[in-house]
Amino acid sequence: MSQRSRGVALITVMLVAALASVIVYNMLSRHHMAVAKTRQVVYSSQALNYALGAEAYARQILYADFEEESGTNGGGHVDSRADAWAEVMAPFEVEQGAIEIQITDLDGLFNLNWLASSGRLQREHLARFKNLLVDLKLDPNVADAVADWVDKDLDVNGFGAEDGQYLLQDPPYRAANANFTSVSELRLLPGIDNEVYLALAPYVTALPSTNGRININTVQGAVLRSISTALDPGQMESIAMGDQVYDNVQQLISEVPELAPHVRLLAVRSRFFRIRVRSSYADQTVRMESIVHRNPTNGEMLVISREFGVRFITQLNDDEEPS
Repeated sequence: MSQRSRGVALITVMLVAALASVIVYNMLSRHHMAVAKTRQVVYSSQALNYALGAEAYARQILYADFEEESGTNGGGHVDSRADAWAEVMAPFEVEQGAIEIQITDLDGLFNLNWLASSGRLQREHLARFKNLLVDLKLDPNVADAVADWVDKDLDVNGFGAEDGQYLLQDPPYRAANANFTSVSELRLLPGIDNEVYLALAPYVTALPSTNGRININTVQGAVLRSISTALDPGQMESIAMGDQVYDNVQQLISEVPELAPHVRLLAVRSRFFRIRVRSSYADQTVRMESIVHRNPTNGEMLVISREFGVRFITQLNDDEEPS
């Protein structure tokens, strides 16, 4: 074989070796990527399972509370901040991760769906909602837009908005003309930017029932004050922030006779609760919010909705995990 032929053969071998190296490298890269993707899926799945397990544990706490108090009070039941479910629970460790649980009584908040019953505007609740906005130093005219969002007609109420305004947005959309399914829908309404939303969200909820009552043992002060401007704000705040547990509404009425005209709005037991969970496994984190209904007759727990990626603020300090 000539020297030239040997040179060509050597170059060919080198090219084949280089090509083989590229192919092997590409195969290994794809393999590593597939392994990494699989690992992330497995870790995410485990973090989700931790969150669902934590939700089930929280539901069990609520059910145990119902059983315990029903047995103790001979069938009567009172929900308050003194109950076990209302205690701040410290995060606890699980295998390669951690879980934190928060339970909130939603019957202590203002239900946005009270603004319309059977699709019709409820002006008494609209007035209460405006009182709440004023108390929070927010524009009370925002209430008209919220009311138009839930009522079924297309008539603009006061400073509200209907399809005509929403269809001009980019992208365009229509008013729901139905119950709120999530408080986050407020961000779709005019006059509610992120600052207003963050100020209002802690005091409102979106529950499917429009005939619910306010639990006087767990109510937020601003929500209790919204009932009527004729009530003493300081007294309402004292009731909301106090340690007294009312066994029945009449106990409160005897202390504050001015609440008697509004007795149908008040209660001492709760049906709806919010369970927030932050769970982690390895480097994956799940933040989940569940709305559950507890049957007032038998304590049966029903999950109404689940939402993921929610804002989660630990109750132990002021640290907040970025959204």
